[in-house]
Amino acid sequence: MISEFFINLGASIAAWFLSLFGTDEPPTWLADVAGFWADLATRVEGLGAWVPLGFLGTVIVSLLGIWAVFWLVKGIRWLWGLTPLSGGS
Repeated sequence: MISEFFINLGASIAAWFLSLFGTDEPPTWLADVAGFWADLATRVEGLGAWVPLGFLGTVIVSLLGIWAVFWLVKGIRWLWGLTPLSGGS
């Protein structure tokens, strides 16, 4: 009974919050996200002659990989610092 009260209270607050916004239709570019990405992909496809997209993808993946390795090393050092008598602070 108490949990039902809190559920109804939360639903009422959510309904009130949503009623603060208008009921206009969203813009077409937001409503059709898949179409937006498909259109963007067709426009960017022709840039391959000037921008090496394959190489750019390789660079981005490499940078993210290096970043992940650094965070992994940092996490391992943190875990090692939690062990007794390891000299961690």
